[in-house]
Amino acid sequence: MRDVLHHPAHLGKRTPAARLGGGLLISTLLHLSIIISFGPITPRPSAASERTLHELTVTLVPEVSGTVLAKQVIRAREPVSSNPISVPLPPVPRYFETRDVDVPAQVINDVLLQYPPDAYKQSISGEVKLRLFINQDGGVDEVAIIEAEPKGIFDAAAVAAAKQLRYSPALKDGAPVRTIRTIAITFDPTTRPL
Repeated sequence: MRDVLHHPAHLGKRTPAARLGGGLLISTLLHLSIIISFGPITPRPSAASERTLHELTVTLVPEVSGTVLAKQVIRAREPVSSNPISVPLPPVPRYFETRDVDVPAQVINDVLLQYPPDAYKQSISGEVKLRLFINQDGGVDEVAIIEAEPKGIFDAAAVAAAKQLRYSPALKDGAPVRTIRTIAITFDPTTRPL
């Protein structure tokens, strides 16, 4: 083993572990420089400000090789000169409340509700209130649980059923729009299944 370590033929070659370690070091330094260039992290905006047009500031930096950039980060973390520009982000989809549309979305299909077997065996009843985000085609984009009683027992079954619902599109000024509906799904073990 000692002969392998001191043999002159192996002095110029790097082991795979050394190459991997060097690559990880360079990658870490590059990522660190990118993170540092973003500046301090700001808190997430409130729901009211999310409806406004969002803008992204992009900083253009001159192209440099990885070793030069790594040396800059190690040396003094000198700021790279920047040219900030604003680029508008795509608008966040707007979902209208039911009161804000001319014709509300109406459910157009039946869904088989899967009662959780353990809850059915124990004759547990309950209700889950959900907020549905319905797209302009009548499909359910997202489901949010508002309230569940008892908590955690019927949540998954209620969300699974709600995602299968289809609606007639809500209309505003004669055009289909995204909308929000609040529904309640009741679980009653005394009700006979369809």
